[in-house]
Amino acid sequence: MSAAAPSGLVASPLPGSTGPASTSPASTAVTQSGPLTGRSALVTGASQGIGAAVALALAEAGARVVLLARSPGPLVEAADRCGPSAHVLTADLASPEGPRHAVEELRRRGERVDLLVHSAGEYLRGSWADTPAGALDRQLALTARAPYELVQRLLPDLRGGGDVVLLGSTVRPLAGLGAYAAAHAALRSLAQTLRAEVGGQGVRVLEVRPGRTATPRQRGVFAQEGRLDRYRPEALLQPEDVAAVVLSCLLMPRRAEVTDVELRPAERTY
Repeated sequence: MSAAAPSGLVASPLPGSTGPASTSPASTAVTQSGPLTGRSALVTGASQGIGAAVALALAEAGARVVLLARSPGPLVEAADRCGPSAHVLTADLASPEGPRHAVEELRRRGERVDLLVHSAGEYLRGSWADTPAGALDRQLALTARAPYELVQRLLPDLRGGGDVVLLGSTVRPLAGLGAYAAAHAALRSLAQTLRAEVGGQGVRVLEVRPGRTATPRQRGVFAQEGRLDRYRPEALLQPEDVAAVVLSCLLMPRRAEVTDVELRPAERTY
């Protein structure tokens, strides 16, 4: 990290490199041309799970992808799978300055982003009585405030042919899920109001709400529910399923806009 980088932000390609993500036998198979050639994407929460799968799908379709997450280790591995044009950016989007620092670093690098995918998030379970207000603040910051500010700062790039994809949840307002459900309700509202504001400016806004998906986070959900013995990842949605839906919506002609998609496992085994 250069001395000029803001505190809490690691803004570089792969460690030890001044260029794009290094290639490996796995990454060299990624195509450098496709239906998204010429598009530049920022994918948050891209170190694992749905975010990593979406980043890979976009790269395979020809997009230049910047993968963003908090921890560099898994993020580097995810970027390497995306091929030589992928870059990484590490930042804590739940921090007050995280979104601003991230966009400032993109500008410093000369990156233009016309495709934003927000997949960053954390699962939180806890009763109203026992969950501190600070935990609610973090949920709202990561799930709603971060994409709000990222879109706000990237709007000059997004206008006239850009896309915003917000990864939400099928969560319902149930006991023990107050903070988590509230954050996703806020995200849904933001998606609707953003669409109303920028639809006439050539920006499409898509919210995708996946049900239970076989990710490390979902395994933790089962553990918090005390049902880890019932965790059957093969029966759940796969991250690649969600990525395929996102890609198919993005590849629709510009005259068409998919606004909302909700998908769930076909067989409820949980």
